[in-house]
Amino acid sequence: MLIASIITNILIILILFFNITKKIKDIPTFIVAYLISIVVIFSISYISIYKFKLEYPIVNYKDMITPIVTTLGLIVTISISYINIRFNQRKQEIDMILSLIKEQKNLINDDVRNLCDSIAKKCQDELTLANISYMRLVKFIKEHKNEIEDISDRDIEIIVLVSWKNYFENLDKNLLNYNKIAKSNTNKLSKESTKKYTIMGRTIFENNIDAEFFILGTTKFPLKSLTNKVTYEEATKIINNVYHINYDKLGHFFKHFHRIIKLILEGTLSHDTREQRDLIGILRAQFSEKLLVLLYYNATYTSRGYGLGMLLQGSYFFGDSYDFNPDYSGNEYLEITHISSSKLYFPDLDSDILKNIYGKGNLIKIPKKNSTDKNIKKFLKSIKDLQQEK
Repeated sequence: MLIASIITNILIILILFFNITKKIKDIPTFIVAYLISIVVIFSISYISIYKFKLEYPIVNYKDMITPIVTTLGLIVTISISYINIRFNQRKQEIDMILSLIKEQKNLINDDVRNLCDSIAKKCQDELTLANISYMRLVKFIKEHKNEIEDISDRDIEIIVLVSWKNYFENLDKNLLNYNKIAKSNTNKLSKESTKKYTIMGRTIFENNIDAEFFILGTTKFPLKSLTNKVTYEEATKIINNVYHINYDKLGHFFKHFHRIIKLILEGTLSHDTREQRDLIGILRAQFSEKLLVLLYYNATYTSRGYGLGMLLQGSYFFGDSYDFNPDYSGNEYLEITHISSSKLYFPDLDSDILKNIYGKGNLIKIPKKNSTDKNIKKFLKSIKDLQQEK
């Protein structure tokens, strides 16, 4: 009947309309669905005539022709319009991204370059094993200071400093050299009298250290833990603090970069890997190696940068599988990564992170709301798992 065919076509048109307004991209799917619905209607008509011998078939072929032609014409028109809309959106977004990349280049002035150098130097000074070992010991004593009477956290920091050469540097002079403790810690002695703290240190350490342990009351601190590798958590605490101090000067730089990456990876180009790679390559070309290092540690080791780090997973921004396969020419090692290992604070771990988290795998989609806890924990776990494998 004509009514049945019209109702069928109206339903198909409504499905198309509501899904197109939601930006569903697979128009051919609806064309196929429409054609299947027509086949179903004709099949029902055939069965009703030849199997059940109905006097009036459910569908009249003649009544179907006009609605079919009309609906197919509408589908083609909508599809062409939709393709044009998507093309224009895509072009506008690419133009916007290229414009933002140009603005990003303008943000890289002498102030940013100088800050980049000072942050790198500060991090390298703070991340020496001697400085980390000093912090480990201070933390242990603070946590058990109930074993010591009338002593403040400030006193503990200075006592460990003035006692370091006598009791701890000798454990491994190469790794635990006092001169490798960061100035931010050694400067605590500048305005303090060291005499009384030397006496206090002698009282605490003199008879409480053997070949394996420093004993504070009833608690033992294994001395070998002083020379353990720096953990990701320890590194994060230091790097996060250094970046936090400079965030008011660099925040706009990081935010601008984050916005460009988000547009490239989650905008209308999200299904065009080739275009994404081209734009990411253009963006990366704006940064010197030092700036790439700055962006990497912000994304990987700072609380404000984790959102960017999660977004960059599987993006190949820092390089792809080809970049992380070293090239050997005779006995000469040729490094072809965008960030050379000599610029990394932790060459082994950071190289693995660059390769296995940013250089391969799939993007982790970040929901617009409540994007922190679950995704950040997953992101950080993937990094910690890499360190445990070392």
